[in-house]
Amino acid sequence: MNRSLRRFGALSAAALAAGLALSACSPPNQQDSEKKIDTATEAPAGQATATSSTKSTATATTAAAAAELPGYADCQAAPVAEPATLTLDCMRLDDRVTGVRWDEWTAEGATGTGTRGAEEVDVELSEPAANEAGDTVFTTVTVDGETVTP
Repeated sequence: MNRSLRRFGALSAAALAAGLALSACSPPNQQDSEKKIDTATEAPAGQATATSSTKSTATATTAAAAAELPGYADCQAAPVAEPATLTLDCMRLDDRVTGVRWDEWTAEGATGTGTRGAEEVDVELSEPAANEAGDTVFTTVTVDGETVTP
C-alpha cells in the first residue's frame, strides 16, 4: 500500500507539472480564432521552396521600390505612399481631398483624383525633397491646377 501511495503521488505530481506546463504555453484570456496569420518570414534551412523563394524576393523587391519612392507627409504626419486623404488646410483641418485614387506614383510626382467638398478634383504632388527626418516627401500639392499650401 505504501508503494501504491508513492506511485499515486508521483503520477499526481507529473500530471500537475504537465498541466502547469501546458497552461504556460497559452496567454491568459486568449481568444481562439479561425483566422490565422502566417508570420514566418522564411522557411527553415533546407526547406525553402521555389514558391516561398519567389514570394520572398517579390516582397523584398516591392518593399525596396516603395522605400525609394517619396511619400506624402500630411500636416507633418509620418510620410505615406498613396494616402486616401490630403488635408489642404493644416490650421483649420476643414479643407480636404478625400477618396483619392492615385493613377501614378513615381519618384518625380504623383497624380490622382479625389473629392473636395462635393466636387471631383485632380490632384498632383510634386517637388520631392528630404524632410527634417531625412525622408523624401512631396512638398507641393496642386488641386485642379492651383498650388495649395497646407
